[in-house]
Amino acid sequence: MHMSTHKNSLKLLGCCLEFDTTTLVLENAGKGGLNYDGSLVVDNELLPWKTRLRIARQLASTLTYLHTAFPRPIVHRRVTSRCILLDDDYVPKLFDFSFSITIPSNQLYVEENFSARTPRYTDPTYLKYCQSS
Repeated sequence: MHMSTHKNSLKLLGCCLEFDTTTLVLENAGKGGLNYDGSLVVDNELLPWKTRLRIARQLASTLTYLHTAFPRPIVHRRVTSRCILLDDDYVPKLFDFSFSITIPSNQLYVEENFSARTPRYTDPTYLKYCQSS
């Protein structure tokens, strides 16, 4: 997938087949993940507002890329602080595309029979109509 070329996507470097379960090898995100309040998971360091705004802009750019750069738009559907890692320079890396779906080019949304909501937040439109758009 071309997503691996985007600077704000965690890069898949390879996989290891030597174990019972296939293990993915991903790039190192040295600073680790974010908590819901914008602090780092490892040391609870609260990030400055300027850094948080830069991270938000870069993630918005990443989501725009997902929605516009492919013949079928990709909807991540699980953008939470736990799906964002920071590298050593505080560059955000989006990962966990396991709930992602694509919207067919001739449709504006995809209707589903199940809910893939996250425990903390679910889009109210999705809850009402079970449609990802």
